[in-house]
Amino acid sequence: MSASDRYRGAERPTFTTGKYTDEPHVRSPRLAPPLRGHRLSVLSGPPLDLLMDEPALRELARITARLSATLFVASLFAFAARRRVSPRVPVRLFAAFLASHGVHFSIVLLLAYVTGGANFRSRGGYPLTIAVGLLFAAGAVAWILRLRASEPTRALRLAGGLGIGFIWFAFTETYASRAFISPIFAIPTVVLIAAFLVFLNEWRRSPG
Repeated sequence: MSASDRYRGAERPTFTTGKYTDEPHVRSPRLAPPLRGHRLSVLSGPPLDLLMDEPALRELARITARLSATLFVASLFAFAARRRVSPRVPVRLFAAFLASHGVHFSIVLLLAYVTGGANFRSRGGYPLTIAVGLLFAAGAVAWILRLRASEPTRALRLAGGLGIGFIWFAFTETYASRAFISPIFAIPTVVLIAAFLVFLNEWRRSPG
């Protein structure tokens, strides 16, 4: 083959894998195939792995439960001191408590999904857990209505007080039972008892 033939051959375009290129013997880059199940690949990333991690969920449940207990105690103290602070303070603190505990309940439900309901069974089973949750919600609604009423009726006042009493008992029973295992839990137990006593003192003197 002459030099001119080689030159002309070098100028001829080369077709490789259906792609056109001016350079001979060079494969043009292939386009990546469309991502199948792309949405699934996004959902199966680290965020979802964290949500499906049982130890992480248990730790988040503990953290949110303690935050909820702190906000609940603060709302009781604020109600007891409502003659010296803005009436909105107890309402806002209790609303913050409800938001925090809503997050806590969501994590508990997710933990039940991950563990196949083992956390519910360890607390008495599904019927008891659901009953406690419904009573908790009813008590919270009754107390919110009581706080927002300018002149609460006797029935609303009683319903709100019973609702707070049930929520307080749920928290106190949890920490008091653990205090026998770890003395550190005696601290939140004592704080809950003190908060409930000052709440009762103000609740008895409140009108309605």
